[in-house]
Amino acid sequence: MTRPSGDASFKMMAAVAALVTFSNLCLLIALVSNYWIYANGRDGVLYLGIWKGCTVDQCYTQTAGVYMKTIFIITFMLAVLLNVVVVLNFKYEFSTIKGYKKYVGKLMLIFAFLEATGMTHASILFILSVFYSSLHYAYFVGWIAVASAFAAGGLSFYHGHIEPEIEDTPTTVQGTTTVKSESPPPYSVMP
Repeated sequence: MTRPSGDASFKMMAAVAALVTFSNLCLLIALVSNYWIYANGRDGVLYLGIWKGCTVDQCYTQTAGVYMKTIFIITFMLAVLLNVVVVLNFKYEFSTIKGYKKYVGKLMLIFAFLEATGMTHASILFILSVFYSSLHYAYFVGWIAVASAFAAGGLSFYHGHIEPEIEDTPTTVQGTTTVKSESPPPYSVMP
């Protein structure tokens, strides 16, 4: 497998950064929205989100799904930190860190799995709800966040596979050799 050109490598890094950012933005929209499902009007409820359910006049706190909320919040915070690192890569060039691209890929795949776990829990919670009528936009945006996280992880892992990071190597002047010694030779006393 040949290494991609510098331009192709930059485009892959930019695509990973864009996918990570897009995934986090979608997850944020899904987290703050109260529009996960349209309700069937039972008890006056019109729509539900993971935090609130709303009627025509007022909204009330949604107490179910603590596990799902915890997964979403922790994953979102960690993914934002990773997003900062991925964007800072353009300025500080982390290509000397061995396995950097694969680590980013692995972390994004883990985050995608955690987001998918939360979304699956949300799907079960909402679709089996007595209030369920149909799905609303935040539900779909949450699944788009999962797909984007999987895509970012897969692309970064692939990029790390075809273009391993460059390790720092000592520069040598032609005709000289560099000898690495683990420790200085031991001192000995002659009898």
